[in-house]
Amino acid sequence: MIGQLRGQVVHLESPQSATILVGSVGYNVRVPSCSMALGDECIFWIHTHVREDAFELYGFLELEDRVFFRQLLTVTGVGPRCALGILGASRVTLQQALATRDQELLRTLPGVGKKLAERLIVELADKVQHDEVAFLASALLKDLGLTHQEIAKVLQKRIAGQSAEDIVRFALKTRHK
Repeated sequence: MIGQLRGQVVHLESPQSATILVGSVGYNVRVPSCSMALGDECIFWIHTHVREDAFELYGFLELEDRVFFRQLLTVTGVGPRCALGILGASRVTLQQALATRDQELLRTLPGVGKKLAERLIVELADKVQHDEVAFLASALLKDLGLTHQEIAKVLQKRIAGQSAEDIVRFALKTRHK
């Protein structure tokens, strides 16, 4: 089983697929969202998915994303491609949606309808840990009228160690730029 790959991005097939050159071997890796450019050096935490007809690698830049991906796979009706689509949004935002049992936010994700949103909440809400600072900041930003998408962008740009107040100040400062 492959656990991690370190290499250079040599081909971008789609927003969710990249070829990573490791030594002299190119690995096709499915990723939640491809914010990489050709030539970037990357380290991916890999989930190897083996089926009768396929051997697929799913890569994550952060170990926590791979852990969350694997938690999503435990939910009835969620396969690797659906889980990858769900992870296309910010992990922190998803954790917050599960912690607050926000079906509306979950239903905005690709492949997630009303029934799957309910199953995600029932099966994962108590298992998924959420970031208290991000949770508080997102609640404050929601009260200030920011959309789920705006909040997700702010949380993705946050710096480790920032307080909820710092995150809110940053969001308000950059909102209208």
